[in-house]
Amino acid sequence: MIMLIVDWQTSGDTLVFVRYNDSPTCQSCGIPLTVKHILVECANLRDIREKYFTVSSLADLFNRVDNHSVIGFIKETHFYYQL
Repeated sequence: MIMLIVDWQTSGDTLVFVRYNDSPTCQSCGIPLTVKHILVECANLRDIREKYFTVSSLADLFNRVDNHSVIGFIKETHFYYQL
């Protein structure tokens, strides 16, 4: 996706085209980085995930796992600081 930025300065008008990715990908897996991927699917995060919980779906996670465990996992994987 391309975003158009118009920069009005005293020296004149400047048009800047900025390319950005609105769907980030997992650096390990190369697939879209989603909440489900981080919390349930990513093989690279499996060892950390298993220290806090073992689930097969987001529904399972939110129905069975204590919130403190989820937050602990998110902090240890450093996604907490990117929110």
